[in-house]
Amino acid sequence: MASPSCLLLLHALFVSSVAGLSRRDFPPSHLVLPDFRISLFQIEGAYLEDNKGLSNWDVFTHIQASTRISKDLSLPGDTVSTYTAVSAFLFREDFTYFAELCFKMFGDQVKHWTTFNEPNLMVKLGYFSGKYPPNHCSKPFGRCTSGNSSTEPYIAAHNIILAHAKTVNIYRKDYQVQNTHGSKGRGFLDPLFFGDYPHHMRQILGSNLPKFTGKKQLLRNQVDFVGINHYKTLYVKDCMFSPCDLDTYTGDALVSESAERNGIPIGKPTPVANNYVVPSSMEKLVMYLKQRYQNIPLYITVNGYDQTGNSSTTAEELVNDTERIRKKQMLGGYFVWSLIDNFEWLSGYTIKYGLCHVDFKSLKRTPKLSAKWYSKFIKGYEQIGMASEESPKHVAS
Repeated sequence: MASPSCLLLLHALFVSSVAGLSRRDFPPSHLVLPDFRISLFQIEGAYLEDNKGLSNWDVFTHIQASTRISKDLSLPGDTVSTYTAVSAFLFREDFTYFAELCFKMFGDQVKHWTTFNEPNLMVKLGYFSGKYPPNHCSKPFGRCTSGNSSTEPYIAAHNIILAHAKTVNIYRKDYQVQNTHGSKGRGFLDPLFFGDYPHHMRQILGSNLPKFTGKKQLLRNQVDFVGINHYKTLYVKDCMFSPCDLDTYTGDALVSESAERNGIPIGKPTPVANNYVVPSSMEKLVMYLKQRYQNIPLYITVNGYDQTGNSSTTAEELVNDTERIRKKQMLGGYFVWSLIDNFEWLSGYTIKYGLCHVDFKSLKRTPKLSAKWYSKFIKGYEQIGMASEESPKHVAS
């Protein structure tokens, strides 16, 4: 089994146009793996097939809004309805059991492993605002039947960090081959690099933030790489030492977020509210992470530029997506979100990140212009035009 540390190596150099960009522009001494991201629930569905069992989102999306009852769902399969944010021991033990089962069953087929995808959003939307399962929150941050927005997010995050550390320890000890390549983000990363939460979090949250008593040695050096999922850039104003209106969305962070400054948007808008095109933000994020976390390998695990669509939008309009080719292109390898249009959580099917358009009535899939551009880029074309003159060809369903 190969090392888990190699997913996607990032070189953060941005260009305003894709004209003349090719694989030759990447440094030859580094591995570049342009690829696509997909998600089982968002693409496959079919929860009743093959004795699969329900996931938390299968349950959450089928509860009527008028009768929604809070159920805490934290793991796949039969265990999803048994956990709360404070059931620390059970969560950690069963997550590591689940992970080890995956290592045993799929270790000869899977080269690269990650533990949690977007843990910050899992905690914030699941235990702070209650918009995602398990629908835990408290006023004024949301309207849920159970939960505590001031404490549960930090307990849940604490459990995730410890579950990750224990899982990595098990993998390295029993499953990894020898000679391997050796605020929102900091709240998860600092404990895994430095053994504790950032000082400012301790200062602001006090006793609401759990302590890593006797566990710091287990935490350290339990990261092979950092995966970056990047869609949004906002201005942030300090509310600890400056007067401002606190956002309920940011909670205890004591900051105010805005997509505008002096009435001027931070970048060009996209179809999703508060998502703007700000290419320089990725470069700043990458440099900050490299400097703070000892030049750890960084991978763009998700990056995408969305479209909107409704019943009146034609397939021709959706596949001719030249704007998505011009924007969000980076000189480096990364996982594009997504291979095909899919279920985008609370937005359903109204926004489309896929490089291939999906007609959900016939399931016919049609490559968009961005897919054709990306295909030529991966194949090493020296010059890649902005738009293909070929008419779209359907991909078999």
